[in-house]
Amino acid sequence: MICTLFTLFLSLGLASPNLSNDFLVQAQKIPAELLEDLPVQDGGRIKPLLALSQESLLFLTGKKSLKGLHPIQAYLGLTIFSQNSELPVVNVRNPEIRKKLGLKELTHFSVVELNMMPLRQMLEPILRKNNMNASNLIPEERDWIEVYHQVSLASAIYSGQHFFNALTLNPDQSMAGGHFLPEHPSNPAAKFLRALKMGADFSNEINELKSSLQSQNIPSEFKTQISKTKLEVFYLKSHFLGWAAFVYFILGLILVFRANKTSLKVCWLILIPLALHSAALTIRVVITSFAPVTNMYGTMVWVSLGVVLFSLIPLLLYKQKWITGILWIGAALILGITDSFPLVLSPSMDPLVAVLRSNFWLSTHVLTITISYAAFAIAMLVGNTYLIGSQFGLLTLSKIRDLAHLTYRMIQLGVFLLTVGIILGGVWADYSWGRFWGWDPKETWALIADLGYLALLHARFLGWIRERGLLIGATASFLLVIMAWYGVNFVLASGLHSYGFSSGGATAMAAFVLLQLGLIFLGLLKERAPRT
Repeated sequence: MICTLFTLFLSLGLASPNLSNDFLVQAQKIPAELLEDLPVQDGGRIKPLLALSQESLLFLTGKKSLKGLHPIQAYLGLTIFSQNSELPVVNVRNPEIRKKLGLKELTHFSVVELNMMPLRQMLEPILRKNNMNASNLIPEERDWIEVYHQVSLASAIYSGQHFFNALTLNPDQSMAGGHFLPEHPSNPAAKFLRALKMGADFSNEINELKSSLQSQNIPSEFKTQISKTKLEVFYLKSHFLGWAAFVYFILGLILVFRANKTSLKVCWLILIPLALHSAALTIRVVITSFAPVTNMYGTMVWVSLGVVLFSLIPLLLYKQKWITGILWIGAALILGITDSFPLVLSPSMDPLVAVLRSNFWLSTHVLTITISYAAFAIAMLVGNTYLIGSQFGLLTLSKIRDLAHLTYRMIQLGVFLLTVGIILGGVWADYSWGRFWGWDPKETWALIADLGYLALLHARFLGWIRERGLLIGATASFLLVIMAWYGVNFVLASGLHSYGFSSGGATAMAAFVLLQLGLIFLGLLKERAPRT
């Protein structure tokens, strides 16, 4: 109890306004705009310093910036601030861990605080278990490992070593003889940081730093990546996807609530957010040189684009503007979710593992599989429209038939694409791993989802279910897609498909699944109730 009170008192003292203000004053003097496209090496690729700063701060603090500072100001400010280890910037995200550390009231801690707590004692057995077999770690143990890496990252940033390492553009170059070794007498990075810390004129130091980067013996692949750093800065600062989501949402609302008063010509405004959406994906492809589906973030952006493209079917073929509006709102929500959880859905563009670096197979197998999810997502959105609308008596029989017809067509399209994608995946597996099928979790759940939707199509074709049953079944079947798409990557995190593995978001996903099951239950009750 005394230790807890002491630590709480210490944390309040460390987070004092004077300390924070001193940090802000020093950080605000850093010329962030001059350094945004400075090439650095991290995660196996060259990226701009802006991207490194955002990613480092996100992992450390839970946000891409700190106290309203430019990300580079916050990142380098943490490096040059003399009392950096006393700033409460380490975001311990698991409440159980915070409770065990004795401070459940706070979420952010300083490195000094964490080192005073029994962190190391608690981490030792978990680290031993992680070294023996990381797959045996339970979720809370993974969160402990995350805290360990956060403290390690903070310490590296504070010492300047993280910055020095990133400036070594050749990953094969040994730091033992590296030009950016801290004690190296002519270390241009150290001279630059000293100039920042002193608040002196640092234009010469910036030029010397940039010259030293150009003089390095850089692999040809990395030279190509250096030429894309300005483009990546433009992408990061443009927020194409956020603007696209906003316009999708507004246009969707117009079509839903003013369908009868809206001319079909107005719908051509969809080309504006569609262009922004496509531009974002294109830029990601140019930067990474791979299809834009190398992680969960990329697949969700791709799926949302598929939802918009497939939504043109009810608009152009059936003139169903209100249904199209619902789908545009759904696409906006998918993009909004994608951009709102960067700790779970990482927007980073780090390269794939070697065995999966095949543009041909990524562009055929993975794009085909994930675009099938867009068709199934439309069926789910339409099904939920029925489930919600029927509870409030908002749907006529004619509208229910229109919803069921579109759902049937979207499931047919999704099954076709998913089946083709599974076959292409088997061919790629035979090429890469020497076997067509191995009951890998990703393979198995993709097959289960495909069979689930096939069963739904057959039940409707044979007359076992009618329009309402198809709409309810479409929402229920999407839970299979959730497992194949999210569950395997984030819950099971096992198998050979390591390009998508991550963690987090379990609470939000569980809430979605429970909400979906609740709507299905209410829909089934509505179906069983006697009709008047």
